[in-house]
Amino acid sequence: MPAVRIGLLACGAVIGAIATIAAAFAGRTPSVRCGTVVEEEAVLDRDLRCDGVAVTLRNPRSVLHLNGHTVASAHACADGAAPSGIVVEGTADDAQILGPGLVQGFVTGIAVVDAVRVQVRDLRIADSCGVGLLVVGTDGVRVRDGIFHRNGRASDEGGAIRVEQSKRFLLDGAEVFANTASARSAALDLRDCDQCRIVANRIVANGGSGLRLDPESRGVVLERNVVLDQRGVDVLDQSNDGTYVFNLFERGDGLRAPALWPPAGARAAAPAGPTGCGTMHAVAPAQTTVGIECPTAAGVRGARNGVVAYRLLNAFSLQPFPSPCDPVEVRPADDRRGGAVRCTNPDRLYPALLEVTCCLM
Repeated sequence: MPAVRIGLLACGAVIGAIATIAAAFAGRTPSVRCGTVVEEEAVLDRDLRCDGVAVTLRNPRSVLHLNGHTVASAHACADGAAPSGIVVEGTADDAQILGPGLVQGFVTGIAVVDAVRVQVRDLRIADSCGVGLLVVGTDGVRVRDGIFHRNGRASDEGGAIRVEQSKRFLLDGAEVFANTASARSAALDLRDCDQCRIVANRIVANGGSGLRLDPESRGVVLERNVVLDQRGVDVLDQSNDGTYVFNLFERGDGLRAPALWPPAGARAAAPAGPTGCGTMHAVAPAQTTVGIECPTAAGVRGARNGVVAYRLLNAFSLQPFPSPCDPVEVRPADDRRGGAVRCTNPDRLYPALLEVTCCLM
């Protein structure tokens, strides 16, 4: 009998210790409700449907974990959606918003205003009435591995992401698709963005333009992005001193559009324009070899004009040709000349059209 009593006492001590630890943990991470202002760290333990701002980050180094949950507006856009899902105020330097999780149906999904070095990671922002992510007056904001879908549904200047008057903004590894944008905006809209970096993102099938850089943006780096199939142009570039490396897009517009030449006639050897890319064509009769060489990057110091994509098209319908080049040779750019593609049309009857896209690298 004494042994049993000792065992019960020991068990009670363990249970008491666990309760103490749980209480202490609960004290550090209180339950998050609509209107919560995060002090240091908060972890969602349920979905939220809010009439107003769901969560505010106000203190430096504060951290919000969505923990797989959804933060949603209680009302639809037509019924007066809540203004913002998550707000990062100017005093919340080094704050973090971490997923996985979904922010859905607000006028603005997440707003970061005047704070520096904020990190947003692994979130999905969808169905915003205006802008999914709004970044204004910031420095060093980093957004990684996000999904931006169906934003801008009820605004002429809506879209997935808008960055204004900010420095060193980074968007890395995002999926930006099926967002609504008008002629006045773009799915990803950079306004007065200084030394911002847009890296390894997929911006596809959006209304309006895919990516816009306004005249006040400077030193923007676009690297390894796929920007295709927008309702408007893929890239609208009016910025200064940008650097573009290994991007893929088909329809660009800027201060001076890349020179295009028709399928018939001589090819004009002109340098690519400020949008960084141009597309050229050559008719390939049946079982004939043709070549296209990217223009040299004349007057652009330290830049090479290389091949980023090529394909065979039906010479009449401009649809993809049923057969690929066979054989094909792709030559990289060097210091003296641009990249080139040499392609043989393997078909015995039908002509094809070789299309080569060249971009400054």
